[in-house]
Amino acid sequence: MGTDLKKVDRSVRLILKELDKVAQTRVSARKMKSIKNQVKGSVMLGLESMDSRMMRLGRQEVYYRHYYSLDDILDHVDAVTTEDIWNVSQKLFDPAQFSIVELVPEISES
Repeated sequence: MGTDLKKVDRSVRLILKELDKVAQTRVSARKMKSIKNQVKGSVMLGLESMDSRMMRLGRQEVYYRHYYSLDDILDHVDAVTTEDIWNVSQKLFDPAQFSIVELVPEISES
């Protein structure tokens, strides 16, 4: 985030509050459907250029030593459940795991 020096503490508190809301709120079935459609659409749009296709094939070879077809990927997206999202959010949004780094300008007294 970028904010005025006087608002850093308040901004950090607000961000932590919002992250806590995310961690405490389960994704509804309706929202989950919308998210899955968005992810699948992004994946399909990403395959429109030959460069994107070749990069995808190269990444799969390097990372997985396996080729996943578009249907495989879409099936994996469809297999994600709201419970999966909940479990991951509990790990990602655990305040005990957070690190906060503040970069503030040095104030010179002239």
